[in-house]
Amino acid sequence: MGKQIYDNVKKYIPRSWVLTSEDGSNHLYDQSSKLVLKVIDCIGNPQYAWGSRGVFFGEGSNTRWKKNIDAALSGKVPGHPDTSGTKFLVSELVESDRFDVDFLHPTLDRVAVMPKARIRLGPIYFRGKRGVEMVGGHATFVNTSRKVHLGRHAVCVPML
Repeated sequence: MGKQIYDNVKKYIPRSWVLTSEDGSNHLYDQSSKLVLKVIDCIGNPQYAWGSRGVFFGEGSNTRWKKNIDAALSGKVPGHPDTSGTKFLVSELVESDRFDVDFLHPTLDRVAVMPKARIRLGPIYFRGKRGVEMVGGHATFVNTSRKVHLGRHAVCVPML
């Protein structure tokens, strides 16, 4: 990736950290409207570690957010008590400007425009011999009124 590109990826990806028991629930409870929980590793249940299945926004009900934090701190996917040993990333929720994004349309076989798309920048983690580590990032553009993960169509761009 190189130092310059890596520094830019780090600069523009929202502040994120791997959730540990030292984070403390009260601190996380108080930041519900500013945070997102994301599953980064769920051994035995990989379906929760990709896409929107493992993403939990702090917006909405404070009671639900507290339950999500408590589940994550105990290593469980919220709403799925049968999971264990799950690792989470906590990221700041950042509002996005809107962009007109050119992309190769998969069925029309031509360049099309996704108007007024929101962007979400996110890290990519792999599990390796030394544990879970960040190996790059990706940008996801979605034309939606609020959140990237609620859109029907997305343009994803890797940043390696």
